[in-house]
Amino acid sequence: MLEAVSGTDARKVLFALCREDERVRRRAVDLLQKMPRTDVCANCKEKFDVNRNAPDACRYHPGDFELDEDLEVWGTIDDIGQFYEMDSEESRADVPEGFRWSCCQRVGDVEGCQEEQHVAVLEYTPLTLGSFGEGNHAVEIPGQQSHGKRKAEEDIVGIAQKTRTSS
Repeated sequence: MLEAVSGTDARKVLFALCREDERVRRRAVDLLQKMPRTDVCANCKEKFDVNRNAPDACRYHPGDFELDEDLEVWGTIDDIGQFYEMDSEESRADVPEGFRWSCCQRVGDVEGCQEEQHVAVLEYTPLTLGSFGEGNHAVEIPGQQSHGKRKAEEDIVGIAQKTRTSS
């Protein structure tokens, strides 16, 4: 069930729990301080340091790595069709020169044609509270009036911002 919770809802629950129990707030702050400062890029699938994420840090292909049967390499492989499926993950790894990137039309295992900052993949971090640097973080609890941010939100938001956006 927790895997299906949105980042916004997870923050609301965390803030509500932190308001109710000082021990929970301290534990949440402690966990945030200990969270690794690395993440995995959604584009290039490489680990990166969130504090060193330059505008040109990531090179990747936004397109698909597609089979091109007209490429010369396929004429040099004897077992094709009988023992070897051309359009497979195995052949992409073994014979990258038989595939072409749809985004730039380049052949094979070549450096990415797009260059930008790394983009974090949330699925790779088992405990993530999302990006605290955007939006309104007030907690709305049914039946209670919102009193704005309190110490729990300030501690957690401050630590998360230091952890995720320091560059």
